[in-house]
Amino acid sequence: MGEHSKPERFNPGALVSWAKAHPKIVSAVVVGVVGVVSAVKPDFPGAAVIAAVHAFVGG
Repeated sequence: MGEHSKPERFNPGALVSWAKAHPKIVSAVVVGVVGVVSAVKPDFPGAAVIAAVHAFVGG
């Protein structure tokens, strides 16, 4: 069998690299998810989550 038949293992480093390379996309998704969660659960610390993601991706 060739290389194409071997499944790749999940690589968290690649995900982090992609997230840091695309901070606007990550921020937009997080803001959307936090908005939905905050609408359902008002005591959710949405501002803290957004601030943490913003600090992590640097965007």
